[in-house]
Amino acid sequence: MGKIKLFFKGFIQGQKEFGKSITVLVNSIILTAVYIFGIGITCVFAKLFRKQLLELRLEKDKKSYWKDYHQNSNKMEDCCNQF
Repeated sequence: MGKIKLFFKGFIQGQKEFGKSITVLVNSIILTAVYIFGIGITCVFAKLFRKQLLELRLEKDKKSYWKDYHQNSNKMEDCCNQF
């Protein structure tokens, strides 16, 4: 009975280690693919169309990158279908 119990203990431990190894491998592959195809392609299209996604230049008369929000500038129709 002791050998069977020891076998299953080792088997369960082996399954856990195998699962951790597969998790690291799969996550690395998926995150690399998402980064290359998601962020990479977006960057390429932004450069092709000369689109600036971030405003990195600070104007001389301002001390911060924050922009003022004007609440009255949005129309009610724009707010209705935002989700």
